[in-house]
Amino acid sequence: MNAFALLLQRRFLPLFVVQFGGALNDNVLRNALVAMITFGALGAELSNRALYIQLTVGFFMLPYFLFAASAGSFADRCPDRALAIRWIKLAEIGTVCVALAGFAFGSVGALLLAVFLAGTQSALFGPFKYAVLPDLLEADELPRGNGLVSASTFLAIIAGVYLGTELGARPGGAGALAATLLLIALAGFVAAWRLLPLPNAAPQGWLQAFEWNIFRAIAVNIRACRTEPWTLSLICMISWFWVSGAIISTQLPLLVRDVYGYDHTVYLGLLLLICLGVAAGSLIAGRLPRGATSNRPVPFAIAVAAFCCMLPVYPDAALPPAGEELPGLAAFLAVPAHYAGAANIFVLSMAMGFYIVPLYVTMQLLAPARQRGRVIAANNVFNAVFIVLGVVLAGLLVGAGADVGVGIDRLYLTIGMLGFVVAVIGNRLVIPNLNARLAA
Repeated sequence: MNAFALLLQRRFLPLFVVQFGGALNDNVLRNALVAMITFGALGAELSNRALYIQLTVGFFMLPYFLFAASAGSFADRCPDRALAIRWIKLAEIGTVCVALAGFAFGSVGALLLAVFLAGTQSALFGPFKYAVLPDLLEADELPRGNGLVSASTFLAIIAGVYLGTELGARPGGAGALAATLLLIALAGFVAAWRLLPLPNAAPQGWLQAFEWNIFRAIAVNIRACRTEPWTLSLICMISWFWVSGAIISTQLPLLVRDVYGYDHTVYLGLLLLICLGVAAGSLIAGRLPRGATSNRPVPFAIAVAAFCCMLPVYPDAALPPAGEELPGLAAFLAVPAHYAGAANIFVLSMAMGFYIVPLYVTMQLLAPARQRGRVIAANNVFNAVFIVLGVVLAGLLVGAGADVGVGIDRLYLTIGMLGFVVAVIGNRLVIPNLNARLAA
């Protein structure tokens, strides 16, 4: 069965729709709020737009630190995981209602609350999304299923960026934006009711299943990881995907404006390339006969991404005089030299998508069924910590340069060198151990 044939299966399609809709709604809401602050009606009322944009990012990430660990225990211990997913999707409709109130009254506070609630839903749903796949799919179907999930996540990101930015920046676009968010949430809720039953092996009561003490939940997840020595090394390799991807995408606007010398349309075009590249790499990894379960391509893919980071294919910017508008996507495409940089970004992204799918499959296959949610939740917490630290350090590194272009060159060179280190360590130490455990 090929990857897309899974979309016709009752056991997989509802979960696919649920996770795609959730990722799409998160990105539409966040990018719409950023666009409304930057270009739309909300911006005129705010004295510090940059602060509120950072708050939007922070309010979405905060729930991962607060609730992701507890969500792992909940996914492992709740009586019915399908019913839990339905409640999470019902809460998404409530989140959209909070956002609707924010749009109606022009309240930044209500919209930030909606972003926080959206982050909470994502943190709670994350362990379920990956933990239930081994229960819905056969072992040889997991690479294809994970490839589809990974690809759809990044397609949801680019669709959310476009829809959120377009509707948020458009005068009077709040109505269309509200309708879009509500329709996506309703579609996800309907799909959740089509999920097959997903009971846990050792269920507890609903209130007892959720670990309300955040610190105890983190300790329980770490303990679950320590029982299997392969877990932390695998989590660190997965975290490298997220931290390097976050750094590259965060610095992309500066690359477009201060290195290439173009406007936001070029940024959206390159972001589309990144998402399509990751999606293509994920789907290719899912089609490999044994590659996704043996992890053999992983170090090579990391090395390819690292090599692409180090290639000097970005020309110096020719910024127009102050007061003149930056050229757009049409002008960018008219310069043949820019195609090398765009192709480099696409290959880099495809290599990253190619290596992340086998690692998630390995985590699902090796994690004990009773602890799978906690292991995945621990991975999500580590990813969030690495992303925040990586983005902050990257900002400091870029700011330390003589100019922004020099800083970005230094940053990409650093990511490339670290990527080669990760590839070597993975090839020598991590991957052989994982392959041996998979073969046992």
